[in-house]
Amino acid sequence: MDIFTNYFIMEKGKKITYAEVVKKLELVLEKIENPDLPLSEVEDEVKKAIDLIKICKEELNGYEKDFNKLVKE
Repeated sequence: MDIFTNYFIMEKGKKITYAEVVKKLELVLEKIENPDLPLSEVEDEVKKAIDLIKICKEELNGYEKDFNKLVKE
């Protein structure tokens, strides 16, 4: 993970929730949808979105593994 991703995982000394990451992703998407946003800023926002999506995928994969363990028991 890069520094940006770590920033979102740890915020004010605590891990932020999946819902908080999704909310941040929604804010990034709102910025990207703004037609007045300069292309250079769109690129930065897309990179943020990619990092946030990675966090979401990791969290969901963890839940999937836990669920599969429960189903096998």
